[in-house]
Amino acid sequence: MQITPGKSFQMNYKAIRLFFCLFIGLASNLQSQESINWIDSTLVYDFGDIDYGTEYQHSFVFINNTSDTLSIETIRTDCGCTVPDWENTFIAPGTSGEISVTYTPKKHGYFSEKVRVFFFEEKKPVILNVEGYVFKY
Repeated sequence: MQITPGKSFQMNYKAIRLFFCLFIGLASNLQSQESINWIDSTLVYDFGDIDYGTEYQHSFVFINNTSDTLSIETIRTDCGCTVPDWENTFIAPGTSGEISVTYTPKKHGYFSEKVRVFFFEEKKPVILNVEGYVFKY
């Protein structure tokens, strides 16, 4: 005689498995959200009204508040008008890092450029944004 689990057991098993998967996903998401504190407390910088043809620069500063050392793998931008600059160093726990972004207007009007920061061993990039309005004089 073979004993097979009833539907109640199978449903409870599926519910426990689903809960476990959600818990693991939430825990890893919380860990990556808490891994970096941005000093500006925002990932968007508004240059405001700027002149055409002049370079503008902003530094995004962050603190590594994890127990692991961080490093920036790469940074990607939307266009050549936005140029990131950073040191390829390791950011120890409790220390800060900096990403400098230089924007040179190539056209007039409103702009919003994304800067995708890929930290080593992180699945999703941190997206920084610079925006403003370029006047035609």
